[in-house]
Amino acid sequence: MKIDVTSDMTIRLKEVFNSVLFETEEGEELVVCMRDGGFEIGVRGLSAKPSKERKAEKYYSWHRIMNGEITPMVCKNVDIGPCDGGGEGTCIEEIL
Repeated sequence: MKIDVTSDMTIRLKEVFNSVLFETEEGEELVVCMRDGGFEIGVRGLSAKPSKERKAEKYYSWHRIMNGEITPMVCKNVDIGPCDGGGEGTCIEEIL
């Protein structure tokens, strides 16, 4: 992995072959994977804070970004996406 800082103080990562995970204090996560010619991104967390009337439910949303296009992906297991070591075939592009 190569790390540098741009002139506008943005952290730039190059040649990242592992997933990068951003997590909020509330437990919401953004996962980013570099792929040949593009990226796969996932957002996961809880749909709402639990209460007596409502149970919080997990959500997991994966997208492939390649050649300027964003394509939703459908994953076989809501807890494991392509960036989580699920490997090839874990998720497929959704045909809209």
